[in-house]
Amino acid sequence: MSFQNTYTEALAAARQRGEALPAFNIFNQQSLRGIAAASREADKPVILQLSTGVVKRIGAAPLFAMIAAEAGHQAIPLHLHLDHCKDLDIARACVDSGWTSVMVDFSHLSLAENIADTKIIVEYAHARNVAVEGEVGVIAGVEDDIASDVQKLASFEETMHYIRETGVDAVAPACGTAHGTYKSEPCLNYDLIRQLGETTETALVLHGGTGLSNEQFWEMIDCGIAKINLSTVLKETWYDTLTNYLPGHNVSSPMNIDIAAEDAFRDVALSFIRLFSKDGRG
Repeated sequence: MSFQNTYTEALAAARQRGEALPAFNIFNQQSLRGIAAASREADKPVILQLSTGVVKRIGAAPLFAMIAAEAGHQAIPLHLHLDHCKDLDIARACVDSGWTSVMVDFSHLSLAENIADTKIIVEYAHARNVAVEGEVGVIAGVEDDIASDVQKLASFEETMHYIRETGVDAVAPACGTAHGTYKSEPCLNYDLIRQLGETTETALVLHGGTGLSNEQFWEMIDCGIAKINLSTVLKETWYDTLTNYLPGHNVSSPMNIDIAAEDAFRDVALSFIRLFSKDGRG
């Protein structure tokens, strides 16, 4: 089974509908199964993202096989995406294994170096019909093995230059969000996203979705965001489910723990799928 060909079309269709696709950072089979179940229930496509750390631990090909097996249970698409990768070899391995898309993150480098390294993967991936996402500016916070204590907001000119020079299919401009848990109210640059949305057909991506309000999500979607990343909320769901379930249950029923986690992941994913759709606005 192939995940290819549909990713950029799905983002473009979501944008045209005034919606965004949720991109969930999964990390085990329970998160995979729960989010796939939510996709089926809502009858909406979702993006399944995996961090570089997970790929290093399990492997690009085994992860593809595991997710392809789950995708075989439903007609609605599941898109398979590599998140925040600084390692060209890992990005190539995911491309070669048939993933839908890869995100390379060289935002810690100068803009010229970011462009040069991103172009290497764009040329490699596009030759194999795989989409590429990149980042402009620096998004602060911690995301698995990606961490930054500083934030460097993107500018319109830098982002458009990056898009033109690299040919990426999607771009995440640093616009005031952060990875992990927000320590204070984020100051979001809606004007940047709106200006980009009015200028480019390249899909716009919002990182650091956990902790934003419904109104912030909706305004970002109205400005042109087509993909919204969610990671920390899934980790919190995993931890909270196990913490609340384990007391009073014994070791004879480990499968029930998995079922409880899958149900919790499904409920959380379903809430975001609906929230980012046109019908989800109250």
